[in-house]
Amino acid sequence: MGPGDVYIKGVNGIDASGKVAVQIGSVDEYGTIGRMVAAQRRNGFELIAPCGLEKLVAGSLEEAARTVNRGIDYAMGVKSRLFAFTATAVTEIQALEQLCGVKATQFSAGGGSGAEGAVSIAVEGSKEQVEAAVAIAESVKGSRLPAIFSPQCMDCSMPSCYLTGQLKHWVKED
Repeated sequence: MGPGDVYIKGVNGIDASGKVAVQIGSVDEYGTIGRMVAAQRRNGFELIAPCGLEKLVAGSLEEAARTVNRGIDYAMGVKSRLFAFTATAVTEIQALEQLCGVKATQFSAGGGSGAEGAVSIAVEGSKEQVEAAVAIAESVKGSRLPAIFSPQCMDCSMPSCYLTGQLKHWVKED
């Protein structure tokens, strides 16, 4: 990859400054993302990080990475690390602004009854721009992620997972 190419990487968090981060659960020192960021710096391609606003982290992800990466004595699962990096972050706000030409402003987050990851966004623009933004929002409203396989703790063999081969009262084994 080189100038003019684009690598898209999902992330686990974004902070108010637009810095993004990925949790690393592997025993590899910086994970796949560490190798990709090094290649991006070397080769000059663009790194885009789509990230939903439900992943907005209070404070600095760089500071959080320094704290987490000092070492973890206890985890409720994988003892992960955090790799903070710079990329072109694209949240719902940037997506609506770029796709529709509106000014988008988040004004709330969260909810219940299936809206736990929801965000509320106000948009301003011409009638056509606002209608385009509403059409996009309505096209994805109610969508569901595909089911993700997660091994049972008693059967899991992930070397960095605190719970491998154990049960805790809060682990729900099917």
